[in-house]
Amino acid sequence: MGEAPEDAGRAPIELDEAAAERLLELTSGEAAPCFQCGVCTAVCPWSRVHHEPFSIRGLIRKLQLGILEEDELPWLCTDCRQCEAYCPRGVHVPAVIRALRQMLWERREVLPGLPSVLWSLVWNGNPLSQPPSQRAAWAEGLELEAFDAGRHEVLLFIGCTSSYDRRAQRVARALARVLRAGGVPFGILG
Repeated sequence: MGEAPEDAGRAPIELDEAAAERLLELTSGEAAPCFQCGVCTAVCPWSRVHHEPFSIRGLIRKLQLGILEEDELPWLCTDCRQCEAYCPRGVHVPAVIRALRQMLWERREVLPGLPSVLWSLVWNGNPLSQPPSQRAAWAEGLELEAFDAGRHEVLLFIGCTSSYDRRAQRVARALARVLRAGGVPFGILG
């Protein structure tokens, strides 16, 4: 049996010891206990809908080895924490993902549209570049009050998408009606 050519059609993987040490520093060793069982990938909602290989387990292994590659996977994580809830070793995967994002940000390796979304958060208070003055427009006609801790037991915070996206506004309006019908004293962000 002959040996495979040295390059075998793939570029050699470069190990980045400094990146591995930085990850260890940022996460206090969170990735170390991972033994590659794959539960994180199995319970990840993104792995169920993403059409390309999507492996949190693979990402963690690469990080353990100090392999830092351009990849959109760290930016797709929604921080739902399913992986953390089911991990038999107690690895706090979201903390590792956040540390990786920080490292990529420091290296200026981010998804093309991400900086504009982040600046929109700074300037507008939402990632959708919508005017803050329109945040409560979804509640027009419902006669809802702005939240006051002295009068309201519940703050109905519907988030940015439900505030600005017309399709999602129907859900927010329905929830407000349910709370009102149930006699729950609530207010919204004004």
